[in-house]
Amino acid sequence: MVTLLGESSVTILGAMNTTTVLLDPFLDRGVLALAAAASTPEAVALLVRYGSGYLQVGIGPAVRSRLRLHRMSGTGPDSRALLSVDLAAGSGTGISAHDRSATIRALARPDSGPDDFHHPGHVPVVLVPELGSAPPRARAAAAALRLAAASTGVAVAAFTDLVDPADPLRMADVAAARRFAHRHGLPVVDISETADLARCWPPAGDQAGVLATAG
Repeated sequence: MVTLLGESSVTILGAMNTTTVLLDPFLDRGVLALAAAASTPEAVALLVRYGSGYLQVGIGPAVRSRLRLHRMSGTGPDSRALLSVDLAAGSGTGISAHDRSATIRALARPDSGPDDFHHPGHVPVVLVPELGSAPPRARAAAAALRLAAASTGVAVAAFTDLVDPADPLRMADVAAARRFAHRHGLPVVDISETADLARCWPPAGDQAGVLATAG
């Protein structure tokens, strides 16, 4: 069932436990997103199959500080691109849906640390600004972190731009994203309606700091 924010708070608070379609009305695009703590190989495979091919994980400053992730070499001082990572304990190459899912889940673990990851790896990590101060292109990522915190208590999320299934040479606009969500039975959330989540979801501990940085 596809549910819009405001129609069912219970559904929305659990939306990011599965792949969710985020509608970005500011840029007229659709984004596939998933709470990192709920990552599975099947969900990652879906994001890779229908997304742009560039699957990223967004984190806030608190998680970045704990994991000691520096900016990617060669980027400017305003870049949000951090080091890409693989799970150090992984047994594969890091590129499979199984391996990337394990890496994504590990990024969401409150007890994970710098030694748990190798870099560079196959999972790009980006620093996500606060929702209120996020530039237009980063608003969907900021909303994804807020929704992930609301659904799992951990503000870390995987996301990728949705490709229009009807025209693989184009990115999906909001209308195409809605059709995709209905076709696949995925939750859909308009990112312009996520501002109240920070006030209705009280995180604790490390997650409190992460949610605060996410908006």
